[in-house]
Amino acid sequence: MALQLFRTKSPDLLIAEAAAPERQMKRTLGPVALTAIGIGAIIGAGIFSLTGTAAAGQTFASRLETPVINFIQAWMSGTGVVFGRAGAGPAIAASFVVAGIACAFAAFCYAELASMIPVSGSAYTYSYATLGEIVAWIIGWDLILEYAVGNMAVAVSWSGYFVQLCDSLFHLKFPLWLVNDHQTATDLLAKGGAALEAYSSTALPIIAGHSIAFNLPALLIVAAVTVLLVYGIRESAHTNTTIVIIKTAVVVFVIAFGAFMVNPSNWHPFTPNGFAGLMSGAAIVFFAFIGFDAVSTTAEETRNPQRDMPIGIIVSLIICTVLYVLMSAVLTGIKKYTIYTGDAAPVATAFSSKPWAQALVSAGALAGTTSVLLVFQLGQPRIFMAMARDGLLPQYFAKIHPRFRTPHITTIWTGVVVAGVAMVTNIGDLADLTNIGTLFAFILVCFGVNVLRRVAPERPRPFRVPFVPVFPILGVLMCLVLMLSLPVMTWIRFVVWLAIGLLIYFLYSVRHSKLRRGMDAGITEDVPPPLINFIVRLRRGIVFRRSRSTYLSQFLRRLLCVRNSIVDFQPRECCRLLRVEPQFFRFFDEEIALLQIIVETAGFHLFAPASDLRRRFLLAALVEPFNYLFVTSALLDLRSEIFASYPLKSEERAIQRTIEMIFADVPCHECAAFVDGAAKNSIATNSKARTARRFLC
Repeated sequence: MALQLFRTKSPDLLIAEAAAPERQMKRTLGPVALTAIGIGAIIGAGIFSLTGTAAAGQTFASRLETPVINFIQAWMSGTGVVFGRAGAGPAIAASFVVAGIACAFAAFCYAELASMIPVSGSAYTYSYATLGEIVAWIIGWDLILEYAVGNMAVAVSWSGYFVQLCDSLFHLKFPLWLVNDHQTATDLLAKGGAALEAYSSTALPIIAGHSIAFNLPALLIVAAVTVLLVYGIRESAHTNTTIVIIKTAVVVFVIAFGAFMVNPSNWHPFTPNGFAGLMSGAAIVFFAFIGFDAVSTTAEETRNPQRDMPIGIIVSLIICTVLYVLMSAVLTGIKKYTIYTGDAAPVATAFSSKPWAQALVSAGALAGTTSVLLVFQLGQPRIFMAMARDGLLPQYFAKIHPRFRTPHITTIWTGVVVAGVAMVTNIGDLADLTNIGTLFAFILVCFGVNVLRRVAPERPRPFRVPFVPVFPILGVLMCLVLMLSLPVMTWIRFVVWLAIGLLIYFLYSVRHSKLRRGMDAGITEDVPPPLINFIVRLRRGIVFRRSRSTYLSQFLRRLLCVRNSIVDFQPRECCRLLRVEPQFFRFFDEEIALLQIIVETAGFHLFAPASDLRRRFLLAALVEPFNYLFVTSALLDLRSEIFASYPLKSEERAIQRTIEMIFADVPCHECAAFVDGAAKNSIATNSKARTARRFLC
């Protein structure tokens, strides 16, 4: 049982499952669209709010809000716990460079795995292929924190920027109860005074004796994004690209216009708190980089994922790093960094003498949160879809819209949940869960690269992480340090969240896992057993006759239930290369251990093996009630590769009788001669032997 929890799913199988016609989505995204998705996810409201905190430092009100690393440092040094973090000062620009480099380690790992396994699911899928099912479930559950829970907070933040922008541009005010959840509205009423000046009405409606309040803008923006995502990936990508252009233009404006307001004396001293302050600032601003991993969730909608996924991930990170460094340098140059202490809107403070500039910055923040909302709402449904494909969630969630080719079920349900929670609850206190969940995913992805390099070093890698295992290990260490920089309360909530996820896994997912059911399945009614009449000829002198048919029939019927042993390894012009994993060898007894026989339905046909293959291979066709064809070659690593052509007009070309032919290092012309000889010996009819010969030659 314990070993089954860590069973992995071959990357080839993951790719094959995604290639099924009923699961295919529109491949419309190119490198520009992917880069825009990455920028859209990375540049959010964080750059407009985190810079001041990272430059000036921060203090904590309680022990639960204090980072875990502060307690570790106090324990190691024997001093008291410091309830605060030093700021980087003008060196905040260098902090962004450090954070960008730290993020690059994880980005490289994502790029390699995304190019190797171009399947929706992001870190969930990569963990399933490298670390096992239970780890994949934990990551899938964990990514809900990054995407769904994160988007709830983003939707509430979007509503705040929207209300602020309407007030500053159009002097349009909304009733208190229409743009706030009930708890926030009640808190604002308790504060009174200036806190209520931004609203046209402060009275809460009473229905059935209860006061009501809800955040309508948060509901509407999530609903609009959900409809757009259901309609199509092309339209969503175009909308996101437009929004990204707007918010990038705002950031460029802040840099260009602010450069003329810089006072170089504000940059001295450059590192007021030394190296510790610089690293503390890096820990804070790292979270402004989170989001590039959302690019990997669109792999199945990318035209050339092997080439374009690494481009989208890495280029978006580079662009955002450059913009962040320049913007932070301008902000600390316009005003002394100490001005930003406790300031949640440092950009607005820097341009306080320019009201029109403040309005423009608010518009940029609104655009920033909109694109984050769009990209994260794009990513979450695709992770749910990948989990449903594997049986860890109900199959209902794996459906693809027949017209739009989008995961409409998971998109709609994600939108309903996010909109519903954002409308009635302010989850700002849970926003740190997004950070810890994302960092945890980064760590496992970095581990996955090292694991896959060891277990499958021969696999083609369109993009390779340099200096393996050094870069992945550095990525793990960097992310671990940043996780420790999060508050104690965030860790407590994170552990509780994972415990809930594990409970769901053991109550539902472990029993419905397709991989588990495939490995444990016996003969089932939904898999019709073929009528097998084996006459196997081996040069080794082993001959199987009808006495073996019962054993082989049971074996093949069982193997049909184990469809996960069949994995799409390498598409070719008119065939697929499949692989049987070593764990399935237990189905073979010693006498036939060298015969790697596999069955796949849907009428595969005989064909000539690729000329570059220099391995032994087996050709076999089983006819009743369906026809099957397999070509296997034994590998040096004791695996078996299976070749099978795509099913084309299987009824017209159906082989009417069983033909089994085994060759060891035999050229194609000898294979054809064997077919002719088999026909003469009545192993197969002349007509069907000629059909086999045509495909062999």
